[in-house]
Amino acid sequence: MSNFLKSYTKIITDAKKLCRYNVLTMKKLTTIVLLVCALGCHAFENKFLEGVSIEKSSVSTTQKESGLSAVRDRLFFVRDKDVHSTTFIANNDISANEVRNDLKNLRIEGQFSEYKDVLYFSSKGVLYSCELKNGLWSNPQELNIDGYDTDREIGCGSTLFYGKWCFRKNPKQKEPMFNPCVANKGSRIYFSSNREGGKGGLDIWYIERKGDGQSWSAPINLESVNSERDDDYPFVDSDNVLYFSSDREAAYKGLNIYIKTLADSSPVSIMESVFNSDANDYNFVVVGGVPFYISDKGGDADIYFAKQKQEEE
Repeated sequence: MSNFLKSYTKIITDAKKLCRYNVLTMKKLTTIVLLVCALGCHAFENKFLEGVSIEKSSVSTTQKESGLSAVRDRLFFVRDKDVHSTTFIANNDISANEVRNDLKNLRIEGQFSEYKDVLYFSSKGVLYSCELKNGLWSNPQELNIDGYDTDREIGCGSTLFYGKWCFRKNPKQKEPMFNPCVANKGSRIYFSSNREGGKGGLDIWYIERKGDGQSWSAPINLESVNSERDDDYPFVDSDNVLYFSSDREAAYKGLNIYIKTLADSSPVSIMESVFNSDANDYNFVVVGGVPFYISDKGGDADIYFAKQKQEEE
């Protein structure tokens, strides 16, 4: 019986040590997580810079590619008004999978975004949502946004859509919205607009889902990132890091890709030259941990991606 008690006592002692070890380990892990968060946008940017090179995707053609969108861990893009889904192939590259007529029929313009089988997109400057049913997106509904109705102010869309276009002036002036990106577990939508109250040109704004779950707040200007020039194509990674494009004054010409952490007061910073050039670089998205974006540095608006370098594979 004494042997049994000794064994039992040892088991209890070991268990207590294990518990103390786990608590200490969790504290260490928590500290590491906090330190990583404290590094801000540089940590997120560096994860795309280490051991990668930027390559033009084999899916690119002499036609213009646009509207890069991350939906259900898959990349979508637009070519000649057709919406293509893609699949990953070797070295992070993609191939066109199929033309999605259900998405084409929605007349989507620019990038779109999805959360829990609800798609958010812009068509002629109006934000819509639609649901996935039987594998198809259908039944679009205009978002119910405070202070916003179907009358639109005269205003121009991005020059990088299918072509620069403007709205006609209406008696009730309400401004258009472009390139939505859903974030914060579906409770917030970022978008670009030249609406009144901005800093100039296209600004990045956001709306928040109201308590009824069916309507949205009036647009709020994201002042910490906007400039007097065009700020467009917002994309939020991990609900904390905002990537966007701007033609503000910088070391490179044209549109460049910028980054900003949303959880702190860190300033906006331009992405490294591996992503930016003296051409237009824009529409940055992350799919499956791989960054993609559009650039016309090769003469056409093509899709580029981060390819893992051979020595790092």
